[in-house]
Amino acid sequence: MEKIEALKTIASFINNIDTDTGWWYSLELPGQKQDDDVHYLFLCVSKVFGIHKDAMLLYWLESGVMKRNGKRIVYNIDSGNMLKTLVEDPSSFEISNASLGDTRRKWYFKLGHVCFSLVEIWNSFKKYPRRTHPPTSLASREVTKSSMLQIINIIKNSNEFNQLIQIYINHHYSTHTITPSLSIFL
Repeated sequence: MEKIEALKTIASFINNIDTDTGWWYSLELPGQKQDDDVHYLFLCVSKVFGIHKDAMLLYWLESGVMKRNGKRIVYNIDSGNMLKTLVEDPSSFEISNASLGDTRRKWYFKLGHVCFSLVEIWNSFKKYPRRTHPPTSLASREVTKSSMLQIINIIKNSNEFNQLIQIYINHHYSTHTITPSLSIFL
């Protein structure tokens, strides 16, 4: 699938977020240390769509917003800027890299309309923990479900996903004489 089509999926979701709603969400990378307060306050962006964090990472890689740089995963400025052009209100999407609490630097996505910066929300939470809570939803159930299904379809058709499935099949069935076709899993 083309990267532009994958970007249009998330842009469509961002365009349908209620005007008075928004929040910062984290991108959970494999092997990252979790700070409970940071994890509570800035949920993984995958929670918005009800998708596992590893699958959501595959989506961000497939869309080109994040890319591999050796063993690290980094933000791709070109795709991020392209996503901003697809969003009707560019202020409703932002990506930031910050270190909050006891964690190392992490990527955070702003989805929707948030009046405060990532650090301002964090400082407010540390000062008044009972007053700061993430929203329970950003858009209607229909919009969220439609976006989730599109994201899952993009993930299922991604090269990275197919490579992971092939690795699993080769490892799992290496002791058997018959190797099943990949098509039975998709």
